[in-house]
Amino acid sequence: MLYIKKHPETANGANQHDSLRQNGEASPRFTKETADRTGRAERNIQRDAERGEKVCPEALDLIRGTDLDKGTYLDNRTVRYP
Repeated sequence: MLYIKKHPETANGANQHDSLRQNGEASPRFTKETADRTGRAERNIQRDAERGEKVCPEALDLIRGTDLDKGTYLDNRTVRYP
């Protein structure tokens, strides 16, 4: 993810206190910065990011362009594997 490359201290599990000592201010969360720039709610950005992390590329290729290619559908379904 490009944002993590620019702000590695914001990565999940990163020690964010080190960045505060280095430059005196915290980097904004990806979701907060994106929400501010797009005018969307931060929670919506968080859901979009979570979807992107959970769906494998092969599944995305299969559903792209179908009714299944909607975030609300993905949020309300639990995938069960045999």
